[in-house]
Amino acid sequence: TVAAGFPSLVIAVTPDGRSAYVPIPDDILQYDIDPVSGGLSPKATATVATPPLPLFIAVTPDGESAYVTHFLDEIVSQYDIDPVSGALSPKTPATVAGARGGASSGVAVTPDGKSAYVSNPFDDTISQYDIDPLSGGLSPKTPAIVATARPNFIAVTPDGKSAYVTGGFDGTVSQYDIDPVSGGLSPKTPPTVAADPSPLGIAVRPMPRVPTSKEQCKQRGWRNFPQFKNQGECVSFVERGK
Repeated sequence: TVAAGFPSLVIAVTPDGRSAYVPIPDDILQYDIDPVSGGLSPKATATVATPPLPLFIAVTPDGESAYVTHFLDEIVSQYDIDPVSGALSPKTPATVAGARGGASSGVAVTPDGKSAYVSNPFDDTISQYDIDPLSGGLSPKTPAIVATARPNFIAVTPDGKSAYVTGGFDGTVSQYDIDPVSGGLSPKTPPTVAADPSPLGIAVRPMPRVPTSKEQCKQRGWRNFPQFKNQGECVSFVERGK
């Protein structure tokens, strides 16, 4: 273990595996990750001040921005991530409008880094944002919210086509299609599936590794890709892309 504040509920790691962040009341703890051991150690600036009661944090796929939701506050905080130190610093503006119901919970970013979603459990909505490709700042989509049932955690599939939201007090998981152009959410059919009475976290398995050259298929290399039955299937995938 390493020291952390109380309560420390969630953690986010940058895509390069060099930094980790943990929201605690009024602060975000920030750690370096040792490239050999993987152990955590506080950064030179161990904490970054944040508005009260931060809950969840998400990092963009390019590792340049982070977003934090807040309990009992109608905002989402947004930060730049220093490319060298990995330290957080508030963007301008430092916050954007969040839940109308006074609480934001889960936050997720699409794999293309163009959209972000925030669950609002007291408002029965999901806020949806565009991410500026230059600044990384959030701005509300049109529409700014979509209806859901007591949302909590959000997960987005690696292909960026679907999102799933746990209804922490509703006993369901809501499921959405993600528009390939706008990034907007729309309910699938059916819009919900049954879950245990109080589902909390949700995860989506990663997409399978794929070969990028014929050489990776040869010398029994195709066995590293469980979706193929033989070398021929592997080579065909590289040639045709499917």
